[in-house]
Amino acid sequence: MDIYANKLKKNIVPYGFIVPALIIILLVMIYPTIYSFFLSFTNYNFGKPSFSFTGINNYIRLFTRDSSFYQSLSLTLYFVFVTVVFQVVVGMLMALALNTNHRFCGAVRALLIIPWALPGTIVAGIFI
Repeated sequence: MDIYANKLKKNIVPYGFIVPALIIILLVMIYPTIYSFFLSFTNYNFGKPSFSFTGINNYIRLFTRDSSFYQSLSLTLYFVFVTVVFQVVVGMLMALALNTNHRFCGAVRALLIIPWALPGTIVAGIFI
């Protein structure tokens, strides 16, 4: 009987560590996403706490009568593309610099790892 109890305990313990993280993810990420999706089908106004269901009229208005939507969408896609390409290129160059053996490889590695090791506020203060 003790063998089965130990085996069951070993199988349950990892789930005990995962459950609190899943609850936090549920509360912090999933609930606001679902609530925002629900609010997109209403005429909710932050100044007035009451709202009524409008269906897909908000989306119809967004895609047909809102001229700034497509401009905002194109600028967002452009920004995402440029930043992703920039990050990939810089990351690849940094990886190549760290992977080669040259005279200053230790110093280069230390200089590149220091900002990653320090908190963001300290790094921001150093570069200002």
